[in-house]
Amino acid sequence: MPDNSAFFKTLLEQLYAESHVRLHSLSQYEFVWRGIFRVELANRENWVLRAVRQDGDTSWLLKPAATLLFLEQQGYPAPRVVSTRIGELVGAQDGWWTFVTTFVEGNLLDNTPETLRALASTTAKLHILSLDAAIAVVPPIQASWKHPQEAIRECLQQVASVSDRIPDELQSFCDDVRATLGRFQQAADLPMTVIHGDCWSGNAVRTIDNQIVLIDWDGSGFGPPIIDLGTLLLTCHFDQPPLSRIKPDIAAISAIIEGYCEQRTLTTSELDILTDAVRFNSAFHFARNAQAMVHEGWPEDVGLKKLRLRYDGADEIALVARSYIEQG
Repeated sequence: MPDNSAFFKTLLEQLYAESHVRLHSLSQYEFVWRGIFRVELANRENWVLRAVRQDGDTSWLLKPAATLLFLEQQGYPAPRVVSTRIGELVGAQDGWWTFVTTFVEGNLLDNTPETLRALASTTAKLHILSLDAAIAVVPPIQASWKHPQEAIRECLQQVASVSDRIPDELQSFCDDVRATLGRFQQAADLPMTVIHGDCWSGNAVRTIDNQIVLIDWDGSGFGPPIIDLGTLLLTCHFDQPPLSRIKPDIAAISAIIEGYCEQRTLTTSELDILTDAVRFNSAFHFARNAQAMVHEGWPEDVGLKKLRLRYDGADEIALVARSYIEQG
């Protein structure tokens, strides 16, 4: 990756007419093909810069741009898109694409019931935004990276590509993953809305005025809202010991259901697939990373162990969640 103290500052000056900025990396891991930075501006609100090498098209950046523009039109709290100095949503310079949004100041959320209730309510408010308005927006909102008709075909292909290398001890789990993905692919009657795509407390901020704001909209777009809810129900258990069996957190689950259902009522088809919705995040990430996970020495793979434990814990989590839903 180019030196961020010089190259990316030059990009910002050329594309956004901003100089004298400071950059702070927001990436957990460093990649040569992309960078994510907080841009510190003098006497102004900070920005987030995403820069991606021009090895492919701009869809990775245009997807969240379209979603965030729609959310701004609807007055929904989220980062706002910062266009280039010539009004482009995605900039292009010296072999790199750039996408800039405002930086949401605040603190990442904890997993207390009160906070989870508020996060679930914020998520449900996203899911009840006008679908007609979302369909008509320009540029058009695209499918989320977790939209079943878009993502599952690729996921199943990834698992199939390693089918001849799957150890006998892992075969049952792979079959379960295929089954979960397949049921979503066949569930044609699920409601579709604008979804976040990676909805959990690690992707949300409490601002100084006590507002809950979701951040990191890279996976957003059209999709089944039950996937966002399933992700919330699973991830509220991520503070438990990572390599132990998940124990359903009754207080956390009930808070999420209460906060969500105050804003939106689940359909029968969503209730029927709730268990798979809680499993979906684990199945999705295993399938997308199957080639890396199925290798010699896989029993010692910590990431794979965590995915399997989270997948297996989904049944009890969904059972508790459904009981609260049915209690009204």
